Amino acid sequence: MLKAENPEAYKKLAEKGMMIGHSVTIRGQTHRPDIDMPYHATVKLFNPDQDHATAVHDIARTLKFQPPSAEHTAIEPTMFKDRFGNDVYVLKLHGDHANQIKENNAKFSHMGFPSTYEFTPHVSVDRNTWNQIVDSGAKTAAEAGIEFGPAHLKQGDKTIATYRHGTVHKFPQQEKKLAASEKYEGEPLQKSIKNTATAAMMAATLGVAVPAHNATPAIEHTKQEMQNNGYNSQKMLRTIASVESSGGKFMHHRQLGGMHQGESAYGKYGLTPIVIRETVKMNPDLKTKYGRAASLEGNDLKHFMQDNPGLEDKVAEKHLARLEHHFGKDPAKLGYAWLEGIKGTYKASKEPKVIDEHWHVKKIKDAYKEQK
Repeated sequence: MLKAENPEAYKKLAEKGMMIGHSVTIRGQTHRPDIDMPYHATVKLFNPDQDHATAVHDIARTLKFQPPSAEHTAIEPTMFKDRFGNDVYVLKLHGDHANQIKENNAKFSHMGFPSTYEFTPHVSVDRNTWNQIVDSGAKTAAEAGIEFGPAHLKQGDKTIATYRHGTVHKFPQQEKKLAASEKYEGEPLQKSIKNTATAAMMAATLGVAVPAHNATPAIEHTKQEMQNNGYNSQKMLRTIASVESSGGKFMHHRQLGGMHQGESAYGKYGLTPIVIRETVKMNPDLKTKYGRAASLEGNDLKHFMQDNPGLEDKVAEKHLARLEHHFGKDPAKLGYAWLEGIKGTYKASKEPKVIDEHWHVKKIKDAYKEQK
């Protein structure tokens, strides 16, 4: 059954949703005149009930988000149907720059809402603007008076992070004092994040881009920190190694399935190839020296790791620091995340028993108590 255009339904959906998209200006206007919502070229629409902002950001900060060139992006006025069957007036985007949006969308294929259609880069517009562009005969975004800006991660009308091409990005964190000279959104905010709620609040206020340096901080713990919470990152790494390979004695890991199909975990920490590639890619110091690992698979990656002694320790430290950023200094959650990943751990955290009763977590907790 056909449904007419429903701008208000579109607005309600946008107000509750979470998305990454490039900001768009049409003939000097940043907002749709019918519902006062910002124009944007969607990269990905997420499900805020399942997709956590920090998990989205961990992928987003590794991608190229160069704003499309209006001169080199063709437009095609047409109509789509939204998830509820309402008509939506859109301008399809074509060309290499539009293809980059599509490639970035594919990086989030495991997130968002189930879809039965192929993603097409586009800009949703009000009917009057659509008619004016059709009447003008514009063939490119530039001819239609369209300009593209940076990509933003947004929750409703709150900007969580802004991604600028050529910059390594960090999720905004809490700091005691923010220097007045900090001009970039998401400047490194000192030591550690207190909790996800604080991060989201800070992110909504700041938004942002960080000058290039390590995407994940090195593991540093003072004696006072260890006395305060009894947690030690190096102890946690030894614990993981003891569970995954008996401390490096048994490193022949079985072949993995699913997204890891055809590959095996590597080394004493049982690092999956995807974790190795992502960690090298996200950390400039590793990427500079070991960047080739980010494109290797199977035995090629295994041989590269073997040819670079000590690399697995560096990757394990960086990966653990990333998990600590998400889940704090809780051996149970860290142990679960080491096996099930960040997204899986956020999902499991809604039901504590899922984590506490997990076989891998039990092994980690027992081994952690035995470590010195």
